[in-house]
Amino acid sequence: RITNYELCSPTHLPLVSSSPITLQGLQFLCRFQHINMTNQEMTNQGPIPVVVNGAAGKMGREVIKAVSEAPDMDLVGAIDTSPEHQEKDAGELAGLSEPLEVPITNQMEPMLAFASQGKQQGVVVDFTHPDCVYDNVRSAIAYGVRPVVGTTGLSPEKLQDLAEFADKASTGCLIIPNFSIGM
Repeated sequence: RITNYELCSPTHLPLVSSSPITLQGLQFLCRFQHINMTNQEMTNQGPIPVVVNGAAGKMGREVIKAVSEAPDMDLVGAIDTSPEHQEKDAGELAGLSEPLEVPITNQMEPMLAFASQGKQQGVVVDFTHPDCVYDNVRSAIAYGVRPVVGTTGLSPEKLQDLAEFADKASTGCLIIPNFSIGM
């Protein structure tokens, strides 16, 4: 049964919980994708490329801050459909003291393509809208980029479909609609 927190790992073992997750937990979950690697292997692979979808929203901005502070992650893309935020620097929009030189764009597919080209498998963190999250997750999986989703509103049928799609693609997929800023 799929509930609030579903992990579809390449080893096909679901983990289900209804507990809220903090942004520190998000950093762990992005790293979880590489749990079978040793520290040396992770160092040789380079930082985990991360794309934030819904970057101009409250949670998107917090994710940008968390990723920018993580030494083993690299913010490679920031997506938002709000016209007033296009081409703004993601770091400045998130309130960081220094720009990250990552412009906000409304183009998801080029960001997924870019995130899929690194030494490490990329991660996309999605805080968008229930109307588009299903297609966003399918696109990320198709590009080989692992989704971490904080958007609510997916039906049990769509969750099951995404779990099966991720399983067929041997790509991890986390759907956690219960994020929180902190405890």
